[in-house]
Amino acid sequence: MSSGELRWTTGEVVEGYSNFLMVAWLALMALADLDLAKWAQLSSLGFGVSTLALLTALLPRGWGGTLTLLAVAAWAPLNYWSVQAMETTLYTLLLVSAWALTMVGGRVWPLALGVAALASLTRPEGLAHLLLIAATGLLKDNRNGTSALGAIGIVYLLIVYHAVRYSHYGSFWPTSVLVKISGVPLGTHGLAQLAGDAVPFLGVMVVALASLSFPRSPRLALAAVPMLVQSAVLVRASGDWMLWSRITMPGFLASLAAAAVLTGPARPTGRRLAFALGGAVLGCSLVSSGFASFALDQRIPLNPRAAYRSYTQGLDTPVAEDVVWAAWNVGSGDRLMAIDAGILGNMEELRFVDLRGLTHRPSAQATAERRMEPWFRDQVTSEPPAIEWIRLAEWDRPTPPPVPDYLFEQFELAGQVQYENGSTWWYSSTDRRGNAVLAARRLELLYKRYPSQPFLARHAAVALRAAGRVGDAIRLSEASRARWPREPIFAGAPENLTMLGSSAPLSWVEGRGFALYWNAKIWSVPLSREDVQSAVVYLDQDQAGDQPAQARLSLSGGCSWEREVSVSEPIGIKLQSIPCVDNGPSTITVQFLNDESRGDEDRNLYVRLELARY
Repeated sequence: MSSGELRWTTGEVVEGYSNFLMVAWLALMALADLDLAKWAQLSSLGFGVSTLALLTALLPRGWGGTLTLLAVAAWAPLNYWSVQAMETTLYTLLLVSAWALTMVGGRVWPLALGVAALASLTRPEGLAHLLLIAATGLLKDNRNGTSALGAIGIVYLLIVYHAVRYSHYGSFWPTSVLVKISGVPLGTHGLAQLAGDAVPFLGVMVVALASLSFPRSPRLALAAVPMLVQSAVLVRASGDWMLWSRITMPGFLASLAAAAVLTGPARPTGRRLAFALGGAVLGCSLVSSGFASFALDQRIPLNPRAAYRSYTQGLDTPVAEDVVWAAWNVGSGDRLMAIDAGILGNMEELRFVDLRGLTHRPSAQATAERRMEPWFRDQVTSEPPAIEWIRLAEWDRPTPPPVPDYLFEQFELAGQVQYENGSTWWYSSTDRRGNAVLAARRLELLYKRYPSQPFLARHAAVALRAAGRVGDAIRLSEASRARWPREPIFAGAPENLTMLGSSAPLSWVEGRGFALYWNAKIWSVPLSREDVQSAVVYLDQDQAGDQPAQARLSLSGGCSWEREVSVSEPIGIKLQSIPCVDNGPSTITVQFLNDESRGDEDRNLYVRLELARY
């Protein structure tokens, strides 16, 4: 939508997606200039609700169908994927529809084939369902002329689509299939995950078996096919790192829908009712149930207002600071290699090389052929290196991940971005760096593309101010304050510019600053050299505990400095005497060194920044 070409940021023609239908749906939204992050999430919710509506129509009326529907509605995976901005619920809706129509048979078989064709455009394994549904129709009595013509038309359109794909991309399989199937040795992890996926769904199955009357028909065995296909995919892929039954959920619900076509309500005996109610409890998966688990995972209160905010305040990214670091430091047109693209793939004047291979076919091919290490060595030791930047991450440990010695032949450590649960390390083979003007352009364009993301608005305002576009920074911050009044960028006036750089939003307390809680304790701001010479950091604390709060202040980048302070009353720390080695951007970081023995779990540390030159 941005370039008018089906190319990745490196210029490579690569099919870095396996969900063409979802990509096309989002492309229409992009043409309409809609916020893709928000509308992708709302679309996923709509597809999930539509799946429930379809099951409502398929399940028999009466207490049996109602209990079964209740168990499905409370099933954790359906709730979880309905609030994620992915294609999972779209694929589920199409698969449920296709197999339900297949069980009906007769003249609707071509329609089932058409819906299955759409499912094959949503996930690669949908092609297996399409072939099975086609075989089912051909083996039954669907041989009239109208059905045959409809089936031939669908097959013809699919052949044309895949021929165009192959001619453009040069390969039948998307890179994701190479990485997740061909590049993964067959192991037992997939079987273990399948068992974990099946346990919560057993509650739904218990309810269905106790509540509904299943006929003794060979067609009932056919209803198990979609569940078996998706289970086979999970096992062959040796599991799915995204978890939450992402692979198996569509098959489970499609099998339930196919069986529902053949069923009727059971006679409500006491034993059946007891089994159904017990299954409903298991189906609700009370340990990790539906929206409750999502809410707890996102650390939001269980109330409707908080649920509404979770949809209106934007999706979280666990590496927001990396986006900002790249915007300020990576030079225009440089190539950056990292494991996950994420929002970095949308950054202007940055060419992203996906080390995982999802958007980079040479890397995917190396993964599939089990030769990733020699391929990586060639990339970083060639003259000149094929890339300028490498980003490595390590979570749950403070030390950098092990790197081979040959990396340091042409690369050196250029920076580190710290998070509460880990860090990322940035290695560079070039002296070229970004600047405030480039950072402002990148972050402003990202914010315009994704206006529902608060952290982009905050950092875009800082970059605009650093680039000398103070008026634009004020206008953006005022617009952001209208959307997120509890998280202002400018606190009352431009001279009180404050910026949050944590991986989680912090609350602004009027007159005191941003509150650093015991479990969200890092605040940082990118600064120009002029800012450093005119900045004052104010710290304050709650009067809780018997000892002062401890904080560490540090500057990294163009200026380097670190200091630990005790905060028992409001203090202001001037940065103007700190020496700077160059004019490059720096980052001021304040870390709350909390200690439960001092009662810090009940204490807040407040921080705000003032720039005297404004």
